[in-house]
Amino acid sequence: MSEYLELKAGEILEKEGAIAERMYWVEEGSLRVTTASGKEVGKINGLEFAGEISFLLKENRSATMIAETDCRLLIIDVSSFKRLYERSSTWFRLLVERLCERLLSTNRRVADA
Repeated sequence: MSEYLELKAGEILEKEGAIAERMYWVEEGSLRVTTASGKEVGKINGLEFAGEISFLLKENRSATMIAETDCRLLIIDVSSFKRLYERSSTWFRLLVERLCERLLSTNRRVADA
């Protein structure tokens, strides 16, 4: 997990509907999260994860992430995460999956409202 990605303001990180093959740690900058219709549904600031819900649930991206400012992101790919995740206890993995499912459900309700 040592590969970085740098984005300029306005560049798209991920598009809604894309396959979630990685998640990110936003080291610097901020991202806007929008639906396909352009409605802003969230913001991700530095020192936060981005794209983790779809990544963890193995679903397509539920929103588009656009760099609001110049950004520096750490890329966390499937194989790197899998090595860390598999070392976790079963209850911890179930907790993470349940929280992601609940958050995804809430995000969908908000986007539909």
